[in-house]
Amino acid sequence: MKKKIVLYLLIINKFHNFKIKLKYMLWKIQKLPLDEEKAKLDNFLQTIEFED
Repeated sequence: MKKKIVLYLLIINKFHNFKIKLKYMLWKIQKLPLDEEKAKLDNFLQTIEFED
């Protein structure tokens, strides 16, 4: 039982860190002036979502 809880917490932590990264990436996208750069980052974010 204890092992399951630890694993669960690790998964939550990983997801939480991922969400923070995602928020930072979205914030960076908003700061970018060029649509081309934004499109590149959008593609990058989609890649992350599929991989994670």
